[in-house]
Amino acid sequence: MRNKTIYSFTMRGSDNKLKLMIVDNDPLICELMQFNLEENGFAVETFRDVKSAYDADLSDYSMFIIDAMMENKRGMDLAKYLKQNSSTCRIPLIFCSARDDENAIIDGLDLGADDYVLKPFAMKAIIARIGAILRRHGLKAS
Repeated sequence: MRNKTIYSFTMRGSDNKLKLMIVDNDPLICELMQFNLEENGFAVETFRDVKSAYDADLSDYSMFIIDAMMENKRGMDLAKYLKQNSSTCRIPLIFCSARDDENAIIDGLDLGADDYVLKPFAMKAIIARIGAILRRHGLKAS
């Protein structure tokens, strides 16, 4: 059975889709998230390592979803860079990580993340969280 679209988000641009960046070293997580988010009207680009994410035009995204537990905290380093950069500091960010200790969650939120989602996660729930955060940032559902 095909998944039902939960949300459909649009914004100005050539394809009228919000563009999300997913940075996670797990190819299955990237594939699962990309498929489901695209089914819900998002444009999605996935990156399997932090270095390749740095090479993208970071200000071109509507949201970042980053695994905090990649390559010796490099996901946290990327988030810190995004929140300190004037062209990306206002773009919403979600950590999505198996790192579930209280200090990791607090560190992620203190860096400026809008949410910290623990793996494994329910896809419908993460899509709802993405929708709520985007609405709070003034990006409306269509």
